[in-house]
Amino acid sequence: MTVTKFVVIPEPLCINHNMCATATGTLSTAIISAAKYAITGRYLGIIVYFDNQDLCAVLDLQGQPCPVPVTVTSLTTCTLVKSNAPQSVNMVMTFVATNGSGDTIYCQTGTLMAVNCP
Repeated sequence: MTVTKFVVIPEPLCINHNMCATATGTLSTAIISAAKYAITGRYLGIIVYFDNQDLCAVLDLQGQPCPVPVTVTSLTTCTLVKSNAPQSVNMVMTFVATNGSGDTIYCQTGTLMAVNCP
């Protein structure tokens, strides 16, 4: 996917609440079953947070079942911020979507913090 915009909400992230990442752009190939979604957070270069999901299951919850055709221009993935997320630490977060073929759909990085929200 050629990503033209990538947004994560809420910011800061809320521990034990959903975060949603939306990638907007152009798909070069359809997203097929066995696709994966991985989120990694690093602090001082050390992995302090990770989550691995079935991308098709996550997209299905948003009303976009696999296969996802190339005509789709926006992908939203909502996942729970786990309770073991470090609190009040700026993490370099990496969001990687990998197709069922093993090809990378997108890889986006940004600095985010997780906090306890009401």
